[in-house]
Formats: sequence, structure tokens, C-alpha cells
Amino acid sequence: MSRIVLIGGGGFAKEVHEIADLEGHEAVGYVAEAAGVVDLPYLGTIETLAELRSRFDEVVMAFGAVDRRSLRRRAELIDRLEGQGLNFRALVSPHA
Repeated sequence: MSRIVLIGGGGFAKEVHEIADLEGHEAVGYVAEAAGVVDLPYLGTIETLAELRSRFDEVVMAFGAVDRRSLRRRAELIDRLEGQGLNFRALVSPHA
């Protein structure tokens, strides 16, 4: 399918990585504020995505949002990255 980069490297990213595998995507790594726990290469911070564009086709949000503040942060990040021309992939577990 496609080569993806996860945005986030925590516990939720581990679950997203598993769903990406089930859907046949190749997760090439993840970006986050710091190295996390997901078993993928840490590619740097979100700001490095522009430099990495040749290595992936789409990005996947892989950090949770549990309150208004985190939902707003997530929405602002999506707007910023879409403005840079990045494509987002929505993943849905085949077990859902």
C-alpha cells in the first residue's frame, strides 16, 4: 500500500503501528518531540518531516487527544501539515 510516518511515539502509536501493519502499510518510522516506545526508527521532531518527504507517502496521527487543549493542538498540527502539502492516511482496524 503506502509508506507512512507516524506522528507520535507513545503507547497509542504502538496501537496505530499494529493497525498499519494489518492494513498492509509500511511504517518507515515516527516523529515526536522525543524518542518514544514504539518499535520503529525515531526520525526526529515534527519539523524534520519536510526533509524526509522522499521517504514516505503519507503521515498518520498517532497521539491521542483527551481534552479540549489536546484536541486543539492536534487540529492546529493537522492544519499546519496540510498547509505544507502532506497527505494524511486514516487507519481503521480490520477488527473494528
